[in-house]
Amino acid sequence: METKTEVTKFNPEDLAKNLKERVKQEFVNLIPEAHWDKFIADTVKEFTEKDLKDVIKEVLRTKGKERVVEYLNDNLKGEWDVTKQRTVMDSRMKEMIVSLAPTMLAEIMEQMITGMMQNMRNRMC
Repeated sequence: METKTEVTKFNPEDLAKNLKERVKQEFVNLIPEAHWDKFIADTVKEFTEKDLKDVIKEVLRTKGKERVVEYLNDNLKGEWDVTKQRTVMDSRMKEMIVSLAPTMLAEIMEQMITGMMQNMRNRMC
Protein backbone atom coordinates (compact mmCIF):
# COMPACT_ATOMS: atom_id res chain seq x y z
CA MET A 1 0.00 0.00 0.00
CA GLU A 2 1.36 3.36 -1.04
CA THR A 3 0.98 6.49 1.06
CA LYS A 4 0.84 9.78 -0.74
CA THR A 5 2.13 12.82 1.04
CA GLU A 6 0.89 16.18 -0.11
CA VAL A 7 3.63 18.76 -0.30
CA THR A 8 2.72 22.38 0.14
CA LYS A 9 4.81 25.15 -1.27
CA PHE A 10 6.77 27.12 1.30
CA ASN A 11 5.34 30.59 1.73
CA PRO A 12 7.51 32.98 3.76
CA GLU A 13 4.55 35.33 4.27
CA ASP A 14 2.55 32.60 6.02
CA LEU A 15 5.53 31.79 8.22
CA ALA A 16 5.97 35.46 9.14
CA LYS A 17 2.26 35.82 9.90
CA ASN A 18 2.22 32.73 12.12
CA LEU A 19 5.39 33.83 13.91
CA LYS A 20 3.97 37.31 14.45
CA GLU A 21 0.79 35.87 16.01
CA ARG A 22 2.74 33.56 18.30
CA VAL A 23 5.09 36.33 19.46
CA LYS A 24 2.14 38.66 20.03
CA GLN A 25 0.36 36.02 22.11
CA GLU A 26 3.48 35.31 24.17
CA PHE A 27 4.04 39.03 24.73
CA VAL A 28 0.48 39.47 25.94
CA ASN A 29 0.92 36.54 28.33
CA LEU A 30 3.94 38.29 29.90
CA ILE A 31 1.91 41.35 30.90
CA PRO A 32 0.47 41.13 34.42
CA GLU A 33 -3.32 40.94 34.37
CA ALA A 34 -3.80 44.19 36.33
CA HIS A 35 -1.62 46.10 33.83
CA TRP A 36 -3.40 44.49 30.92
CA ASP A 37 -6.81 45.44 32.36
CA LYS A 38 -5.63 49.04 32.89
CA PHE A 39 -4.25 49.17 29.34
CA ILE A 40 -7.56 47.95 27.94
CA ALA A 41 -9.57 50.37 30.12
CA ASP A 42 -7.34 53.31 29.12
CA THR A 43 -7.55 52.40 25.44
CA VAL A 44 -11.34 52.12 25.55
CA LYS A 45 -11.58 55.42 27.46
CA GLU A 46 -9.33 57.20 24.96
CA PHE A 47 -11.31 55.78 22.05
CA THR A 48 -14.66 56.80 23.49
CA GLU A 49 -13.45 60.30 24.42
CA LYS A 50 -11.62 61.09 21.18
CA ASP A 51 -11.92 58.73 18.24
CA LEU A 52 -15.51 57.64 18.77
CA LYS A 53 -16.82 61.14 18.03
CA ASP A 54 -14.93 61.20 14.72
CA VAL A 55 -16.15 57.71 13.83
CA ILE A 56 -19.75 58.68 14.60
CA LYS A 57 -19.46 61.93 12.63
CA GLU A 58 -18.06 60.10 9.62
CA VAL A 59 -20.74 57.40 9.73
CA LEU A 60 -23.49 60.02 10.09
CA ARG A 61 -22.01 62.12 7.27
CA THR A 62 -21.73 59.12 4.96
CA LYS A 63 -25.13 57.63 5.81
CA GLY A 64 -26.79 61.05 5.76
CA LYS A 65 -25.39 61.81 2.32
CA GLU A 66 -26.53 58.42 1.04
CA ARG A 67 -30.06 58.98 2.38
CA VAL A 68 -30.31 62.49 0.89
CA VAL A 69 -29.13 61.27 -2.50
CA GLU A 70 -31.54 58.33 -2.32
CA TYR A 71 -34.42 60.64 -1.39
CA LEU A 72 -33.61 63.09 -4.17
CA ASN A 73 -33.28 60.30 -6.72
CA ASP A 74 -36.58 58.74 -5.65
CA ASN A 75 -38.70 61.84 -5.11
CA LEU A 76 -37.41 64.89 -6.88
CA LYS A 77 -36.95 64.19 -10.52
CA GLY A 78 -36.91 66.58 -13.40
CA GLU A 79 -38.16 65.77 -16.86
CA TRP A 80 -37.17 67.15 -20.22
CA ASP A 81 -39.93 69.26 -21.73
CA VAL A 82 -39.60 69.06 -25.51
CA THR A 83 -41.77 72.11 -26.16
CA LYS A 84 -39.91 74.33 -23.66
CA GLN A 85 -36.52 72.80 -24.53
CA ARG A 86 -35.51 72.62 -20.87
CA THR A 87 -35.78 70.40 -17.84
CA VAL A 88 -38.98 70.88 -15.88
CA MET A 89 -39.07 70.19 -12.15
CA ASP A 90 -41.03 67.43 -10.56
CA SER A 91 -44.34 68.83 -9.22
CA ARG A 92 -43.39 68.06 -5.59
CA MET A 93 -40.11 69.91 -5.97
CA LYS A 94 -41.86 72.87 -7.57
CA GLU A 95 -44.44 72.99 -4.75
CA MET A 96 -41.67 72.92 -2.15
CA ILE A 97 -39.76 75.76 -3.83
CA VAL A 98 -42.91 77.87 -4.25
CA SER A 99 -43.77 77.41 -0.57
CA LEU A 100 -40.23 78.28 0.57
CA ALA A 101 -39.52 81.07 -1.92
CA PRO A 102 -40.93 83.99 0.13
CA THR A 103 -38.91 83.00 3.20
CA MET A 104 -35.77 82.32 1.17
CA LEU A 105 -36.10 85.62 -0.72
CA ALA A 106 -36.65 87.52 2.54
CA GLU A 107 -33.49 85.98 4.05
CA ILE A 108 -31.44 86.82 0.97
CA MET A 109 -32.72 90.40 0.94
CA GLU A 110 -32.09 90.76 4.68
CA GLN A 111 -28.46 89.68 4.25
CA MET A 112 -27.94 92.00 1.28
CA ILE A 113 -29.49 95.03 2.98
CA THR A 114 -27.76 94.54 6.32
CA GLY A 115 -24.45 94.09 4.48
CA MET A 116 -24.95 97.31 2.54
CA MET A 117 -25.95 99.18 5.70
CA GLN A 118 -22.86 97.94 7.50
CA ASN A 119 -20.65 99.04 4.59
CA MET A 120 -22.25 102.51 4.63
CA ARG A 121 -21.68 102.80 8.40
CA ASN A 122 -18.06 101.73 8.03
CA ARG A 123 -17.41 104.30 5.31
CA MET A 124 -19.04 107.13 7.26
CA CYS A 125 -17.07 106.51 10.44
